[in-house]
Amino acid sequence: MFKWLKLSIDEITGDVFFNKYLEILAGFAEPDKYATAEREIEILVQRGSCPSFYSIFVAFIAQLGWTEDSVKIYYSHRSLKESLKDSLVGKDCPTIIPDSVALFIELKNQTVARRNENKISLQPSGQLLLINVF
Repeated sequence: MFKWLKLSIDEITGDVFFNKYLEILAGFAEPDKYATAEREIEILVQRGSCPSFYSIFVAFIAQLGWTEDSVKIYYSHRSLKESLKDSLVGKDCPTIIPDSVALFIELKNQTVARRNENKISLQPSGQLLLINVF
């Protein structure tokens, strides 16, 4: 049926080889890694924590070979969660990406701390009620 896919067995080791294996494997490789990384960074949206987002973001930046900090900051800002973008309003944003990410993490920590404060309320009896946040 597939004569071009000839099976060979090594007589000593018993390993199975295909005569066109590398050509077949190459057919599944990424044809344009740069274009794929560019598409991925265009649709990237922060879904988890800032550090996990940053690690994904840095991987795409490395694939693209982008070195200009203003470009990195632009793409990192546009990919952030909306609540974090709101926290950035009125802030002086750093001009280099590591400082920018440190600011994102600090703002996110402040937002979480404030949200946790709001979950603590006083009961009418004056007792402090802690609400489980998990």
